[in-house]
Amino acid sequence: YNPVNLYASTKEAFENIAKYYTETSNLIFTTIKLNDTFGANDTRNKVFNLWNKIAKSGETLEMSAGEQIIDISYIDDVVLAYEVLITHLGSDQKEDFKSKEFVVTNNEKYSLKELSKLFEEATNTKLSIKWGARLYREREVMIPYNNGEIVPNWKQKYILKEAIKKTIGEN
Repeated sequence: YNPVNLYASTKEAFENIAKYYTETSNLIFTTIKLNDTFGANDTRNKVFNLWNKIAKSGETLEMSAGEQIIDISYIDDVVLAYEVLITHLGSDQKEDFKSKEFVVTNNEKYSLKELSKLFEEATNTKLSIKWGARLYREREVMIPYNNGEIVPNWKQKYILKEAIKKTIGEN
């Protein structure tokens, strides 16, 4: 275990607290871990919003070398994963989900630099990015988390290019 930041550390601490309750009560605690997420009406200063902004303004964005692998899931797929898990937790097999860890992951994973090209294709834009102008952050995640199994009976519905089109088209 090697937390990237304090936020990641607090999530791990919460899981340890939950472990106590699952071992001393009938509580069923199940985890879904997410990497990056995106979707319409997301106001966070995340990569697709930054790229959409520079695509419209013509500004140049300074970025790292862009070699980190990105696992980014469309919000509709994330919501569907939670809905499927909730159905499982309401079923006769709910005990099978006690203390289980699941992950929502995109079938398509790209380097940040490759993802920018997919974004350009999906949005029919050209991004002005100066690759390598910034250093990687301290404790930069180069390979996304992928331990844990996929929520049973959940499947990604949207391919990344389609989800980007839906997101940027709705902004």
